[in-house]
Amino acid sequence: ALLVPVEQNVGLDMVPFLANVVHTLLHSAPRKQGMHELGSSAPDWVLRALASVVRQLARLICERRRLRLPGLRRAEAEGRRCRVDEAGESLSKTERSGDRTPGGTSETRSCVAVYLLGQMKDWGEERRSNGFFLSDLGVVFDEDAEPVEDDADEEGERAAASLGKPARHSLFSRERRIASSVLLWARHHLQAPSALRRHLAHVAVVHALTVLSTRAKELLPHVHDVWPSVLPSFEASAPLSVQADACILLQHAARLSGDFVRQRFASECWPGLWVQLRSAPAVLQSKAAAWSPQLKAQLATLNALCFLAGDPALVDGVAEQVLVIGIKFCTEGVADRLRDCAWRLLRSLAAEDP
Repeated sequence: ALLVPVEQNVGLDMVPFLANVVHTLLHSAPRKQGMHELGSSAPDWVLRALASVVRQLARLICERRRLRLPGLRRAEAEGRRCRVDEAGESLSKTERSGDRTPGGTSETRSCVAVYLLGQMKDWGEERRSNGFFLSDLGVVFDEDAEPVEDDADEEGERAAASLGKPARHSLFSRERRIASSVLLWARHHLQAPSALRRHLAHVAVVHALTVLSTRAKELLPHVHDVWPSVLPSFEASAPLSVQADACILLQHAARLSGDFVRQRFASECWPGLWVQLRSAPAVLQSKAAAWSPQLKAQLATLNALCFLAGDPALVDGVAEQVLVIGIKFCTEGVADRLRDCAWRLLRSLAAEDP
């Protein structure tokens, strides 16, 4: 119970401490007889602590990225600061749903939420190429790109890495090693029987990918590694809360590697989402205050579709079905937040094909 609050209040200077915490948790987690996944029977608090570690690292990295963006520095000068999330084990409601709280009032957004959603102007330009925001490169994505060095230098880097030292010219090598360990462990829990474990695993993967995004060469193999474990979360039979988490992860993966998602969204993700969105009634405004799992799932899915539709190549082949969903959710009486997403989705589709 005490570990998570401690993790949430450390800085980048305490990364060695976090590395020791992760190492201890991963190597002390028990194994189930006959299973190869490390920590397959670990208690929930272990997964919660690991998710908290990568969430804190993601927050610190996003804070550092924030300082590199002139628009956000101007916002700070005007007194509008990014808020740090207080929930250690889950994505905040803001990260799940956009700009407003369930009651509809405005709130400042965490730096992690701003990054994940790509909603701040500096981080969310309209034009993208292969899913990447062109302005992200070298600023809030791949800012710690692998340097080009000769063979002797590479040998020295490998020797340093074997001793647990950060690579020369590398800003976040230790952070990425932590994120890699957590992601490769958490992927085995993405389809756990417990809804809580599945949720925490999705949270851990999302934030681990944020940390790994500081170097594209290390990020993309991890996206490939975790993807097969994510796919069942998009099935129509998956719990609504799991679908909501999966859509947040999908949006994040598209932000980091649109080319990867473009090759898989229509065939692997969309069928289950299409069945769920087509068959389930849209949540009405009169029931929105309850903040039900159905509303969370529909909102997360529409948010992801809005993001994907910004790059027509990502929804190629399913644009007509996406249009049908947009029309369904923009009708009178539907929850305001769902209608807002639906209208944004329709505008994105119309902008590409009037």
